[in-house]
Amino acid sequence: MEIGFILFLALISQETKTLKGRALLNPDISAIGNIVNQTLLENKIKNEFFIKEFEFAFQGYLYPSIRADIFLTAHGPKFGANHEHGVEGNHIGLDLEEAYVSLLNIWGGFSGKIGRKYIEFGKFNPLHPEQWLYVDPPKVIQNMFGTENLIGDGGQIEFLFPLPFLLRIQGGIFRNFEGPFQDVFYSSRAFSSFGISEFELSFGTSYVGGKTEKEFANFIGGDITLDYIKGYTKLTFILEPILAVNEKSKFAGFYSSLFYSTRRFQAGFRIDGAEPHKETEEEHTENKISFGISPIFAFLLTETTKIRFQYSFFPSEKPKHTIFFQLIFGLGPHSHVLQF
Repeated sequence: MEIGFILFLALISQETKTLKGRALLNPDISAIGNIVNQTLLENKIKNEFFIKEFEFAFQGYLYPSIRADIFLTAHGPKFGANHEHGVEGNHIGLDLEEAYVSLLNIWGGFSGKIGRKYIEFGKFNPLHPEQWLYVDPPKVIQNMFGTENLIGDGGQIEFLFPLPFLLRIQGGIFRNFEGPFQDVFYSSRAFSSFGISEFELSFGTSYVGGKTEKEFANFIGGDITLDYIKGYTKLTFILEPILAVNEKSKFAGFYSSLFYSTRRFQAGFRIDGAEPHKETEEEHTENKISFGISPIFAFLLTETTKIRFQYSFFPSEKPKHTIFFQLIFGLGPHSHVLQF
C-alpha cells in the first residue's frame, strides 16, 4: 500500500514533455532462444535434448522518464530433471516472466520499479538465462530458492547517491511468484562500483526475507566482481556467498567463477559450494558443504548467436558428471546481451 502511494505521487510529479515518433508508438521487440542438450553420466547415460526457454521481449518508453519492460517466456524443464517428452507437466508453457514499469526520475536521486520482476538479490538472481555465464544456475541458488530465479510481484524504491562513484541502495515489498516464500517477502540491496585504471570493482550486499512453509526465513548475501579490461580482452572474477538466517544461522553456500573473454570466445570455470541435495544429504554431516567444479567454454558465432559447452563434476551429488551443450540465439535489440 505504501509503495503504491509513493509510486502514484511519482507518476503525477513527472515533468510534462512530449515523446514523438517511434520511441513512443513502437516498442522494441526481441526474441531469444535457449536450446540445451544435457547428458547425465550415471550408471546409465541419460541424454536429454530440450528447449530450455524462448523469451519474447517488448520494451519501450511510456513517457520520457517512464519505461516499460515485458518478458514472455516459454519454459522447458528445469536443469537436472529427468523427464520424458510428451509427459504431462513437461510441456512448454507461456509465462509472464517479467512485466514492470520503471520510474527513472521520481525526484532527486530516487527512482522506482513496480510490477513483476526478478528480485535484485546478489549478482546472479536478477539475470535472465541468456545473460548467465553458465549453462545452469549455481547450486546454492537452486537449493536456497528451490527455483532458478526468485521472482515477485510488487515494487521497489531506489536511491542513487550523488558521488563521483556509483553507490545505490534500494528496498522493496513483493508477493511471491516463484520462490520459497508463501506470500509477502521483503528485499533490500546496497551496491557500489568504481574503476581504477584498467580494473573495475563492484560489490554489493543483499537481503530477502519472508514466511516459508515452516518459518520466517532470511537470506543475506554478498557479492564481489572484479573486471580487468584491456582492449577486446576481459578477465572477470565473481564471488557470491550466501547466509541463511532462521532460528539458527548457517552458511548456505557460495559460487565463484573466473573467465577470460575476447570478442569471439570465452573460457573459464565455476566452483560451487552448497548444501547437498536432499537425495544425498543423509550421506553428509550437518551443515557440510558439497563442492563441485564446472569448466566452461563459449564461442560467439555471430553478434547474436553463441554456443557453450560445460562439464560439471559434483563428487557428492547424483549425478556426479553432467555435460551440457547450449545454443543461444537472438533477434532484435535485446539480443545485444548475448555478447561477451
